[in-house]
Order: sequence, then C-alpha cells, then structure tokens
Amino acid sequence: MNKENINENNDSLDSLERVKTLSPTAMIVKRFFRNKLAIVGLAIIIFMFLFSFVGGLISPYGQAQVFRKTEVQAKDYAGAAINEDMNIMIKDGYDYVLSDINMAILDYQISNELPEVGDKLLFVEASDESIYHVSETTKVGTIKNKTLRVDAGVKSADNIEKEYKKTLKEEKNVFNVNAVKYGFTEDTLYKLEEVAIASYMIYNAYNEADVIDYSFRNAAETVVAEGATSFVSNGVNYEVEYKDGNEIVVFYKLDNGSRTEYAMASKYTISAITKEFLSMEFKYDVIEAINGGVKEFKSVDAQGKETTYKLDSNNGQHVIKRDKITEVNDDNAPPSKEHWLGTDGSGMDLLTRLMYGGRISLIIGFVVVALEMIIGVTLGGLAGFFGKWVDIIIMRIVELFNCIPTMPLFIIIGSILDANKVESTERMVALAILLAAFYWTGIARMVRGQILSLREQEFMVATEAMGIRTSKRIFKHLVPNVLPQLIVIATMDLGGIILTEASLSFLGLGMKFPHASWGAIINAVQDLEVMKNYWWIWIPAGVCIFLTVLAFNFIGDGLRDAFDPKMKR
Repeated sequence: MNKENINENNDSLDSLERVKTLSPTAMIVKRFFRNKLAIVGLAIIIFMFLFSFVGGLISPYGQAQVFRKTEVQAKDYAGAAINEDMNIMIKDGYDYVLSDINMAILDYQISNELPEVGDKLLFVEASDESIYHVSETTKVGTIKNKTLRVDAGVKSADNIEKEYKKTLKEEKNVFNVNAVKYGFTEDTLYKLEEVAIASYMIYNAYNEADVIDYSFRNAAETVVAEGATSFVSNGVNYEVEYKDGNEIVVFYKLDNGSRTEYAMASKYTISAITKEFLSMEFKYDVIEAINGGVKEFKSVDAQGKETTYKLDSNNGQHVIKRDKITEVNDDNAPPSKEHWLGTDGSGMDLLTRLMYGGRISLIIGFVVVALEMIIGVTLGGLAGFFGKWVDIIIMRIVELFNCIPTMPLFIIIGSILDANKVESTERMVALAILLAAFYWTGIARMVRGQILSLREQEFMVATEAMGIRTSKRIFKHLVPNVLPQLIVIATMDLGGIILTEASLSFLGLGMKFPHASWGAIINAVQDLEVMKNYWWIWIPAGVCIFLTVLAFNFIGDGLRDAFDPKMKR
C-alpha cells in the first residue's frame, strides 16, 4: 500500500519538480526550445549555413562564371558626312604639301590677291567658288589701262593679245593659247603651270585596282564645273551622268562601244568603321538615303547579298548600322529553368552568387564576434578586476574608440585598399579586423560592469583567501559568471555586423567584383532602372540579409530568456 502511494506521488509530480531535477545546462536548453521564435531563428540560421556553405559546393556554376548568349544587334558599319575640307590633289613632280596649297587658297579667298608659297607666286583660279586650280606663275607681260604688252621673246604674242581681249570681255581671267595656259591680274600677265587642284568633291573608283590620277581629276573637275556630259583623259573617252539633283556624279568609261562605271564623285565622305571595302553601289545608296531623309534602306554588301541598313542622322553626321549576330553577356536575364533566380548585370548566376555571398557575410560576422569577444573580455575583465588606474586607462581607450567617426574612416581605408589593389581574401581579413576594432568597446563596458559587482562577493573573497592567482580568478571564476550575457550580446551583434558589412559593400568598401557578398549584390540597386525593372537582382539578397539578421535577433532573445533565472519553469 505504501509502495502504491509512493508511485502515486511520483506520478503526480508537477512540471516544476521535474525541471528541478535537470542540470543547469539542460534547463537552459529546455527554456530556449520553449521559445518558438528562437526555434524559428535557429532553423533559419541552419538553413543559411547549408545554403551558403553546402549550396556553393553542389551548385553547377562558379560565382564568377559569366553566361553568354547570341542576339541580333544593330552595329555601326559606316559613317557619312558632307565634306567640309578641301580635297586637294598635287600634280606629280611637285613637292608642295597639302597645307601649302590649302593656305594659298585661303589667302586668295580672303584677299583676292596672288598668294606666295616660299619663293613661288601662285595663281588661283576659282571655278564656281567650289573648284580651285593652283598654278605656278611666270611673268610674260604687263597690263596698263586694260592694254596688254607681251614681253619680248614670247611666242604667239599676237594670239595672246587677241585671247586676252576676248577673255576680258567674258569677265574671266584665264585663257589658253596653243595648249599653254595664261592668267592675268590688273597689271600683270602670267604663264601658268598647274600644280594642284582642289574641290569639295570626293572621288572614288568603282574598282579597288583603279586609281584616280591627276589628269582624270583635272578633266573631271573642269567638266563638272561646266556641266558637260563627256570628256577625254589620257586618251580615254568618259561619259558623265548627274544624279540625285547633281549631288552625285557618275563617270562611265567608254571602250569599243562598251560603257562601264569607272568612278563616282560627291560632296559626301563615306568610310567604313571596320576595314571593309565599301562598294560604289553602297555609297550611292547611302547618299540617296541621306538626301531622301529615310531611316532605313537596302543595299548589296561586299559578299553580294542584299542587306538592310539603318541610318541615324544627327547634325549633319550620319551613322549607318546593320544587324549582326553578336555574342553578348546574358545579363539581367529573368528567372528560368537554368537560372532559378536569373542573372545579374554581368551575366552571372544570381543563386550561386547568393550562396557565395552568404559565406562572406557569415564568415565576417563570426570572425568579428570572435575578435571583439577576445578584446572586449580581456580589457573589460582587467578594468573591472583591478580598477583604479588600470580601469581609468582602459575606459579612456574605450571612450577614444567611441569618439572616432567610423564611416569616414571606413571610406578612407577602403580608398587605401583600392589604391593598393588589395586581393579579396586580404580585403576580407582587413574588413573583419576593422569592424572588430570598433565593436569590442560595448562588450568591454558590459564585462567591466559585471565584474565590478561580482568581485566583492563571497566566492571571490574565498578564491583570494585560497591564494588562487589573479588570471585564474578573472578568467575561471569571474568571466564564466558573465558568459550568459556575453552569449546573448554576441548573438545579437552577429546581425548588426552582417548589416554593417552589407552597408560597406553597398558603398563599394567591402568585397570587390567578381567576389560576391550580399551587400555587393544589392549595390546594383543604385541604378534606378535595375530597381524598377530587375527585381530578381536585388530583392533575394535583401531577403537573405533580412532573414539572417532577424534570425540572430530571435536566437539572442531566446538565449536571454533562457539564461534569465527569473523565467518561469
């Protein structure tokens, strides 16, 4: 009967009695797992560790692997513009440079007087104010009151005087006698030897093998100025056709009844952006498109295939583009079967970068907490135990660190690291040390305060009476009594450190591309277009930071409640 009563009493023990039979550690664990939010936080942290450290190992991609795709893009192919510079050709056998001829024409345009180049007096003949013939001069006569007196010894003097009077009536100043060219001013007659020709027309041969020589250019310019339709050069007959309102002049070579395209002249300079040869048909189509004001035209390319070209015009400058299959980065791709969270602005898989970024954030968080614990517990323990001048010195150091403006300092150090091109691993170590250097002060204050209240209690008096050495009294008897508060603070600091690291990476002071961190990934949100149109680039990283920080806070709250001796059991 007594036995049954005993069993009955044991069965009726309330929960409070059962808890009292547990060890202190078991009671803390039991209280912690009784907190549902703490369990949620622990589950999130476990998931984040698996996601970051295991996920990166099983991911088929690397964190810096760039994915490519092919797409049709309108690429710049050629450029066109109205020629605003003189196209000068110097006759073979003369050693003038282009700048000499150009300056001679400018001097003539400004002063209407014969320009000098070196010791040579040059005669400039202007045809229609757009074509200029430049000749060396030899004085052969004088003019007074419009009466010509040819120098002695000059052949065909009578014919020269006759042509002079005729030319004077036509209000011209150049004439030919017996295939010799003469030019005159108000007081002097010159025999001319042409040395250069200049105009705003650009000449191009239809075949790369053909060369536009001086004789052809001279004859063509003269014919175009007169509006004629045929001429002879070097014993070859040519026919002239004016197209598109005289904007284009086409020269046909006549040979035994055949008529083939030889050259084209226009005021447009058209050149390929690449080294590709541009056919005359293409150049003609470009000029026709420009004059027609169209945005798109068709022409035959170098391979003889008809291709569609786009024409972009701006302030007289024209860019010709054509579609080309190009391999580009598969950037900002939306989520798909191959990339579950899409790709970033560099064409890298975002899910994989989130995994590797989690490693950086978590490693830095735990390294900083470990370092700040070591520094804070050591200095705080010494200050609290010894007091007096030791406490004063350590607390002034704490206040000094608390007075330093951390963000400007972080920016300066980040600039130094950038200037020295510090590698990512070394950068991560530097970042962890920098954060720990400013986070330890709070722990040191807390440890100091706790030890100040504990060192006067009976168990510490007993340790002193037993002769236990100072270091053992501090770190074996005092610090363990502060451990519950340290664990809670460390857990909550983890979230704050991860946020700080993310902020520094967002500002460009953390890990550098191509190494990933959650903050560096969110750095892309600085572009308004990314924030509006590519949510998958920055929202997942933000969610990871939010969940991790929230989870550490849940765990910290749970540990604080578990260590609290006043908690209900």
